[in-house]
Amino acid sequence: MDYTKNSLCKIIEKLFREIIKADANLCIIKQLSEYCGTGKKYERVYLDYPGFWTIMSLDVENEIMHTLSKLYDETSASVGIKKLIGICKANMHLFDKEQNETYTDMDTGKPTLYVRKIDMSARMKEAEKTYDHWAEVRGKLKSIRNASIAHNDKNYFFESDKLYKEFPLTYGEIEDLISAAEAICNLFYSALTGAAMASRPSNIDDIQMLLESAYIGQEMRADFYKKKRKMVGQTKK
Repeated sequence: MDYTKNSLCKIIEKLFREIIKADANLCIIKQLSEYCGTGKKYERVYLDYPGFWTIMSLDVENEIMHTLSKLYDETSASVGIKKLIGICKANMHLFDKEQNETYTDMDTGKPTLYVRKIDMSARMKEAEKTYDHWAEVRGKLKSIRNASIAHNDKNYFFESDKLYKEFPLTYGEIEDLISAAEAICNLFYSALTGAAMASRPSNIDDIQMLLESAYIGQEMRADFYKKKRKMVGQTKK
């Protein structure tokens, strides 16, 4: 397939949408743990509706693993981070050797145009090094993917806990894989466009507002029933 700058940018942007989804879901799980844990302010919100929160948490965790598995899939038919590196390496001629950038002096407001050199060989080496650095973590992700996400492995079908004991994958390692994918994509995207993309939406803290609304609702409901019981008691007298 013949690639152009535009088609290469579209591949990276598509992968970035997957990165954003994985990062947003991870943020939700971490915030639930932070705000709804034992002794935390919103613990009662979690405990009063265990069915909803359990199902939601499991779905979000599964979505994280599914998205990361696609990003780090190395099969020939898949377009993931590994394939992106290969495509960029085979199309180094699409990347400019320099970019014009404008720097604005904060004191005078005067813009200055300067030329920034782009060493694509160095960027390629950095991308490959970053990818290889997380080989062990990627290996655990692949094992979990093969045994429980893409297939129901008979060895773990009735013992899912056994799978995660053999291939423990922490939230920290998941975050590292997301950050690595973001860094690699930006190495190439910024060389093509002069701009970088951020993986975290600005409104990701909405989950805290949702919990606060539920918390206030619980307080109002408790107060409502307290008054209602009091009125019923007075009526009986």
